[in-house]
Amino acid sequence: MERLKVAGGSMKVEGLLPGEALVRMKTNELLLLANALNEVRNGIDIAEFHTRLGVNRDEASRFHRQIKKVLAFLRALDSVDTAKEPINS
Repeated sequence: MERLKVAGGSMKVEGLLPGEALVRMKTNELLLLANALNEVRNGIDIAEFHTRLGVNRDEASRFHRQIKKVLAFLRALDSVDTAKEPINS
């Protein structure tokens, strides 16, 4: 699959299906996504939210919480003093 450049890093598209993409990204790219989503959640008037984003505020908030959980897990992995071997090795 093609490697896409995003925010000084690289996001890799691992797979594509109708209506779905499997994407691998670095922690800083995921943080960028979480921060942007947080700004949008807090910056768009409630009446215009669904019109502009295609999802309601509750759906965006659920997605934001999921991203934050992944980031917390990644930070915990980074804090472990190991040889930084991949998890599935």
